[in-house]
Amino acid sequence: MNENKIENLNEEISKLEAIELELIGIDADELDQNEKNKLAEQLSEIKINLTKLQNADLKKLSEAFKAKEPNLRAAAGKLEEDLKQLTTSIDIINTVAAGMKTITDIIKLIG
Repeated sequence: MNENKIENLNEEISKLEAIELELIGIDADELDQNEKNKLAEQLSEIKINLTKLQNADLKKLSEAFKAKEPNLRAAAGKLEEDLKQLTTSIDIINTVAAGMKTITDIIKLIG
């Protein structure tokens, strides 16, 4: 994998870390139990995805993942932009949940 691809992957890791910080910043005391559960699920999912990306052997990434890597960049970028427009905790949680499905599906291709 060339330096440009590694740099792109590092950018995506940074975006996911920013999204994780956004979720961590939510005051769970403002949420009902269902919303708290959803927040916990999203925090868990983003942590798993970050760990997979950070531990990936970049030289052995599957062809399927390499082919979808532009989609990962687009999904993470869109999610990051969408979050900038939101003000309520539940809107943030729901937006992350919607975007994280695409990101998770792509990261599963790491192999």
